[in-house]
Amino acid sequence: MKTHIILISLFLGIVGQINAQNFWTEIERPVDKPVYAMAVTNTNTVYLGMGMDSGVFVSLNENYNWDLHGLDGLSVYSLHIDPNGIVLAGTGGEIYMLAEVENSWELIFDSIYNVVALSSDFDGNIYASYAGIIKTTDYGNNWEQVFSLIGTNQWVTDIFCQEYGVIYAGIISFMTDAGGVYRSFDYGETWEYAGLSGYYIKTLACDSNGNLYAGSAGNYGIGIYRSQDQGLTWTGLKNDVFVESIVITPDDHIYIGCSNEYGTQGGVFASTDYGDTWEMINTGLNNENVYGLSYAPNGYLYAYGNHLHRSQNPVCSKIETQTNSNQEFMVFPNPVTDYLQIKSQTNPRGTGSVTVKMVDMYGRLVCSENNYISNSRIDVSGLDDGGYLLLIEAENKRFEQRIIKLSNEQILR
Repeated sequence: MKTHIILISLFLGIVGQINAQNFWTEIERPVDKPVYAMAVTNTNTVYLGMGMDSGVFVSLNENYNWDLHGLDGLSVYSLHIDPNGIVLAGTGGEIYMLAEVENSWELIFDSIYNVVALSSDFDGNIYASYAGIIKTTDYGNNWEQVFSLIGTNQWVTDIFCQEYGVIYAGIISFMTDAGGVYRSFDYGETWEYAGLSGYYIKTLACDSNGNLYAGSAGNYGIGIYRSQDQGLTWTGLKNDVFVESIVITPDDHIYIGCSNEYGTQGGVFASTDYGDTWEMINTGLNNENVYGLSYAPNGYLYAYGNHLHRSQNPVCSKIETQTNSNQEFMVFPNPVTDYLQIKSQTNPRGTGSVTVKMVDMYGRLVCSENNYISNSRIDVSGLDDGGYLLLIEAENKRFEQRIIKLSNEQILR
């Protein structure tokens, strides 16, 4: 059985700033320089990308005994760990990859622009900001310019990849009505405008229902915005802070890191209701000018800038997520035309709490049933033909299975 780990947030019990203990604890930085970027591996190795030509520092097993890990003499603006565990670093003109064997940095792209955004999808493609966006399918042996902003006075500040080739780009253009959010549905081959023109979009994220969130730090508006239709329309959620970073945990608790450089409240805010309400969680935060947030696989939350802080406790706990390869649940028929049935092999009477969800190829929630009863029917006749991901949550486990929806006409062919 293929097994991997997903993190689900614990209830934090945040009530304003009234806490029994500080939310944050400060961690000493390796040098007295700003932290520009951060990444944490599945084995809890912490990488810091430092500003002011200070390179990369590393700490094993979160012991925070820092060692210089190369790229000294360079400012590191972005760090990213791809699904295969490869560490990438963007500097003031280059992209580096951490070689597994030598554990040293290999130059894979040489440019003239600061590489402030790095991202990757689950198909092995890597995307980076460079006068727009460049893409490699072979870890830097070949690069392709898939989105060009040359000569437009616009800069890509963030790249967010979903499944099935859906990619979003955050763009800023100083003192103009350009920029905003752009999207691609074909792995970056073509792009289209997706709203918030004139906003300084610094950060992007999506929740498990496919809702898109954008953080703005100026021009036409500041704050965090949500789109429930992939950028066709936007709703302002909190419009009195300069948002530099967004982190969304797998059960959709949202954290925003905010700057206080322009007189607004800085620090970190949290929402447990998809951004409808917010609470400030700054207790223990000794510097409220937050450049970025980072979410570690073991459930801790980090805030960084001219400081480095970690949440006192994990904001998430681990539960096991499995593919349904051993048929703990019988899912039939598959392909399906009208009605889908799910039967528990270990609990055939269907007692206990079971939640069933289906998401489409764009990550959008298309079907959800709480307290599902084993062997009852789910009507999928109204869904478009194509592939879907079925998610079954039961007894602190989560099972995944691919489903094919076909019309009756296709079945008869």
